[in-house]
Formats: sequence, C-alpha cells, structure tokens
Amino acid sequence: VKIGARARSSQITAVANDDVTDLAADLNGTLINQPYSAPEDSLDGTASSTGTGDTQVIAAQGAGVRIYVTALIISNESSTGTAVAIKSGSTTKLRLPAPATSDTGGGAILVLPKPLRLGANEALNFASAAGVTTMHVSAVGYKGR
Repeated sequence: VKIGARARSSQITAVANDDVTDLAADLNGTLINQPYSAPEDSLDGTASSTGTGDTQVIAAQGAGVRIYVTALIISNESSTGTAVAIKSGSTTKLRLPAPATSDTGGGAILVLPKPLRLGANEALNFASAAGVTTMHVSAVGYKGR
C-alpha cells in the first residue's frame, strides 16, 4: 500500500481541531517528523551584549508564527560570572548560568529534549543579570504554528 505526502518548501496551512490533515515531506520526499521541520523553517541566530538590557537573538516570525528553540550556547568573555535570562519577547522562559571565562569554560550549552516554545510573533531575546565584557548567545530551532 502506497501512501502519499505533500511535498512542501513551507508550512502547510493549519487546520481546525479534529480535521484531517496531509502528511508533509520536503522537496526530496523525506517525511517531515517533529521535532524537526522543513529545512525552510529552520532558524538560527547569534547576538552579543555588554549590558543588562534585552538583546534580540532571533526576530519575531510574524503573526501567528512561533519560534521553537532546540539548542542554546552562551559564552561569557568576562571575568564576572552571572546568569542569562532567555526570553520570549519580554517574558523570561529560562535562566541559565554564565560562568566567567576563567570558570569551567566560561559559558553554557543547552540542548533541549523538548523545544522551548515562544509566544506567537515574539522574538527570542536574552538579558544578562550583570554587565560583562561581552556575553554571546547563539540559538538554533525552527518556526511553526
């Protein structure tokens, strides 16, 4: 028995609750299976800051579209250890340690077994708890509804 899937280079339009939907594949015929998405929906970003204000890592993706974060890398080039708030817009979703350069490698790496879901049309931001020489935050993930 052969089954089919829709070859897509973008998200299929969301359906209503309890509606039947199509399987989706990329343009090479590879079935798209979560937590991954179509390659065209992959996101990544890197930003740096020396202050404590919010800094954008990945821009908001538009009305009704969410960012799903699958991994974060934090690098603190300072001699001051601190923490970093990972935010959906202005709302803190995670707080991660950011040890000083001289302490245990000077940062943190977090691979999430379940993606961190941000609010619809909200940017991925970070804020250091203390001013540092330079704080870098990199993120990878995907966009979806």
